[in-house]
Amino acid sequence: MNVKILDKYVGNDILVKVPEGITCIGPYAFNQNKTVKTILLPSTLKYIQYNSFEDCTSLENITIPSSVSCIQKRAFAGCTSLKSITIPSAVRWIEYQAFCGCSSLKHLTIEKGVEKISQEAFVNCVSLASVVIPSTVRMIGTGAFYNCSSLKNVTIEEGVKTICRSAFAKCISLTAITIPSSIQNIKRNTFFGCESLEYVDIKEGVRTIDAGAFYRCSHLKKVYLPYTLSYIYCNAFSGAAAKYVITSDNNGYLVFHEDDGSELNEREINWHNNIIPPHAKMVDNWLYINAYTEKRKYCETTVDHINLRTMKF
Repeated sequence: MNVKILDKYVGNDILVKVPEGITCIGPYAFNQNKTVKTILLPSTLKYIQYNSFEDCTSLENITIPSSVSCIQKRAFAGCTSLKSITIPSAVRWIEYQAFCGCSSLKHLTIEKGVEKISQEAFVNCVSLASVVIPSTVRMIGTGAFYNCSSLKNVTIEEGVKTICRSAFAKCISLTAITIPSSIQNIKRNTFFGCESLEYVDIKEGVRTIDAGAFYRCSHLKKVYLPYTLSYIYCNAFSGAAAKYVITSDNNGYLVFHEDDGSELNEREINWHNNIIPPHAKMVDNWLYINAYTEKRKYCETTVDHINLRTMKF
């Protein structure tokens, strides 16, 4: 394969046009260039290697050609003036911290075909307002959108398989999220500190909610839980202001676990109501729901409310 690499750009131009025929932008090729504002990439380009545009703090305009199949780690990290980017469908992986700290990035398009958003790929993109994760993405990596503090709208399409730990943690503007049925596990701290989050719809197919998944979502008011849900680990909703928990039409079991994962059978609950009635309410920040339990330790047989805080929910 004939690979033509641009190893290093040393000029001070505001606009740079990379010649046709170049297939690879090499490591650190434009790294820490403080003058370039616009870069025109050739249609022959296939690879953008690691740290290639890192800390180009004046870079405002760049279009990634549809021919590009690889964006390596920290390729655009610290491009604090970059406002918009489209990840073309030929790219399979957006690698580690590829767009970390792009603080002006507001518009992000990820085309169908992308399969993995790696760890911290968009961490600290504090101006990012919305994102659609297409169905071709199999994994959203650890902390991928951590501290995207302006991120209000997130759409995760059916087909996404895995959301890793802290993927959307500290997205303090996020107001609602739907977890598609293709995801089986909501991992630890996935939505930790999403303090504006009010509504969560977890579709049938999801089986577990790990510890701290919605920890400190202080405005969380309504959660839809699926029949397929088997386990909610401790503190999954700790610090939430939930007023309603709504389960699916069928009966299901929620088994609570301690931090070490040991099963506590006395905390087994059988949900028997489709919708928690309106009188389910907050009392001193304690969430009460209409439920059934065989264990008198937490609920006498004549009482149909369970204090979930006592149960480390």
